[in-house]
Amino acid sequence: MTLLSVDLSKQHSILLPLLLVALVVLLTGQVVLSYFALHAFEKDLEPELNQKAVAVGVAVGDQLEFAVDELKIPPERLVGVNEYFANILDNNADIEYLALMLTSGEILFSHGISAASLERIIAAHSEAGITHENYSIEVDGYLQGGYPIIANDKVVAILSVGVSNDVVRERLLTIFYEVATVIAVSLLITLEFLMFFVSTRILEPMKRIQKSIAQGTRGVFTSRIKLISRNEIGRVVTSMNRMQRNLERRYQDFAFELNELINAQFDQSVAKKISAYRDEIEKKYRFIGTDQLIAKNPALIRVPLFLFIFSEEMSRSFLPLFISRLIPIEATEATHDFLISLPVSLFMVATFCATYFAGGLANRYGAERIFLLGIAFAAIGFAGTVFTTTYYELVGWRCLTGVGYGLVFIASETWVALRASATKRAQGASAVVGAVFVGIVCGPPIGGMFADRIGHEATFLVSLALAILSGTIAYLMLRDDEAAKFKSNKQITMSWKDWSILLTNARMVGLLTSAVTTKLSMSSFLYILIPLFLDSLGKDAATIGRTLMIYGLVAVVFVPFVSQYSDRKNMHENSVALGGAVSAIGLLLLGIEIVTGVHFQAVLFAVIFMGLGHAMIYSPQNAIAQQIAHTYAKEVGIAKALSTYRLIERTGMVIGPVVAAFLFGQFGYGGAFLGVAVIVLAAACVFKFVMMSAAARLKAQQVMG
Repeated sequence: MTLLSVDLSKQHSILLPLLLVALVVLLTGQVVLSYFALHAFEKDLEPELNQKAVAVGVAVGDQLEFAVDELKIPPERLVGVNEYFANILDNNADIEYLALMLTSGEILFSHGISAASLERIIAAHSEAGITHENYSIEVDGYLQGGYPIIANDKVVAILSVGVSNDVVRERLLTIFYEVATVIAVSLLITLEFLMFFVSTRILEPMKRIQKSIAQGTRGVFTSRIKLISRNEIGRVVTSMNRMQRNLERRYQDFAFELNELINAQFDQSVAKKISAYRDEIEKKYRFIGTDQLIAKNPALIRVPLFLFIFSEEMSRSFLPLFISRLIPIEATEATHDFLISLPVSLFMVATFCATYFAGGLANRYGAERIFLLGIAFAAIGFAGTVFTTTYYELVGWRCLTGVGYGLVFIASETWVALRASATKRAQGASAVVGAVFVGIVCGPPIGGMFADRIGHEATFLVSLALAILSGTIAYLMLRDDEAAKFKSNKQITMSWKDWSILLTNARMVGLLTSAVTTKLSMSSFLYILIPLFLDSLGKDAATIGRTLMIYGLVAVVFVPFVSQYSDRKNMHENSVALGGAVSAIGLLLLGIEIVTGVHFQAVLFAVIFMGLGHAMIYSPQNAIAQQIAHTYAKEVGIAKALSTYRLIERTGMVIGPVVAAFLFGQFGYGGAFLGVAVIVLAAACVFKFVMMSAAARLKAQQVMG
């Protein structure tokens, strides 16, 4: 499902079989276990619902019987029964309807059921006969019971309590969706760590071994593989290093003996011939020297970044509830919603500000150190959140976490950009994109489960532990003996000259047009319009969450394949433009459905198309940004150029909700979806036109030159 950025066409002999076997074994076990769990739940659910119906029926029946038998009020003269039934149903969501009928079959009072269904239920009660005992029957899709109302030892009326079979089906369907969600999340997390292990313990060492052997075929025997491991590959590496050292010692012995032979010659012509042979050998072969093979895979950033994103996203599902608990009592109802949104907004502001400085800091001190600095800020923020007691303390801790988020994100992108080869920049970028998407998909559902079972504060403690684990892995995996060569003494902040250099580049302007619009579409569509639209259709929060999760799953699956294909075919620009068109199609379908009233599951199509479109956009987009950043490595600095790109791109996140609110206010949901679709499609066209124009100008300059 989710893969590290490795070339599958070259590594499939190891990677794909391992991935498929793990996927089949994990999925089979989870599906079998889930099947038995659902089957057991189904067997227990119906009796439990019947018990709930019996409890309600007995309680309500006792109240009615008291009025009829003790207070001597005839059933047909009871007052306020319908209101009483409505209140009972409001407080017992599992009960579908209540009805009171005379033994003759005449309905006196009812609530929650249609007249047609009630007639069939009356007929079923008549067939069951009049009895002094409670009974239950199934009719017209209802599991319903009869509770006789007795006065003077005579049945004068019957209370009918019904539970719809749909309740059972809906409960089972809800459980099925939740189980499927847990399966998907657990598979993603398991495969993420599996691929991390494969990359660090198998693929990377094998690449180094392959490089050492390739050098040997060219006559160079000076390489030493730097690897600390006691497994089978570690023993192979140790043997190869020992072989290289033995070759070096034997050559040194041979060279010493050869020099002794040259010095022992009385005939200088013979000595010259021997020296010539020695020089020829030294040209063809190299035995002296030590070249450390410590090549870094850009995808090594993926697991520490995933753990960090996961730690932050865990609070996404319950953060508004946590904030509301700390809002001061004196706050008015008018300011309540504002106070809930303030910590979230200031988190984004803090991230925005940190992004501005992160690039320059990464240039000056190295991406690895800035990553760890961001982890430290975030960890302090999580720890403070656990023990916070006031609303304003929480705002401060969330801002600190936001600073950490901005530093970690830019440091990750910089680390990848500095180490990804020019022909595999999209695959390198997919390490960051994939980690973010997997974290976004997995974090909220797992965080919600933790919050329900151990509480909000304890869940933030889990986030703190994950952030520390992320920093530990980053410290161990990202240390680089060659890190110093990537550092720069340029100033940390962007100068006016830096801004003018970047923003006068046509390709950067075209890229920013696409990037800002992509973020705008994501924030307006996923964060505002879809949740509100589904809520207007009566969907619950769990359904909305699962719908949004589809977006992340689609993106996670397709990002590695799109990145590899766009690198192999060198079609980053075409992929970005096509991705914009694909995401716009989903929005158009949903807008047309709402406007025309023709229903064809457009919400699902829109979410899938948006996920697929963004999967086609993000990695190639980042690859283009890296190309431009490398172009201005000397004038501006790679890290500063990337942080500037990311800074402007994130304005789309701020603009998106505003655009969504304006379009919805003017044109309703249908017009809002269509409006965002037009914006996305127009931006894709502008991007393609600008990139084509820039390519044409460059080609013309080359011809003239």
